Amino acid sequence: MIARLEAWWAAWKWVAILAVLCLALASLNVWQAYRAVTAPMRLENEALSASLRAVTGMAEQRTRDDAKLMADLERIADRGQRVRIEYRSIAAKQPLPEQCAPGQQRVDAINRALSGATNQESSP
Repeated sequence: MIARLEAWWAAWKWVAILAVLCLALASLNVWQAYRAVTAPMRLENEALSASLRAVTGMAEQRTRDDAKLMADLERIADRGQRVRIEYRSIAAKQPLPEQCAPGQQRVDAINRALSGATNQESSP
């Protein structure tokens, strides 16, 4: 029985070896075909990932900029409020002379009054 088994194995061992090699090569071919088919998808994925990183960076920068811009806007609004109050108080303190008619002369008189008052306040 063992002699028959050894004879059978001697005849078929090369067939078994070739079958294993054929299976390995077929697996390698399938893997290479898979890589070739998915290569464009991988490139697109990398490009999309890079775009996502860029957009994320822009969003983070926008968040920082928004806070700074809101602070700047608040500062500008406060300054506008102060100037408006200053203008009203200066206009109330220094009534315009009677010879100031509506138009350019009135504007010039207001500007003179404002520049004199703001220069006096900022001097000390």
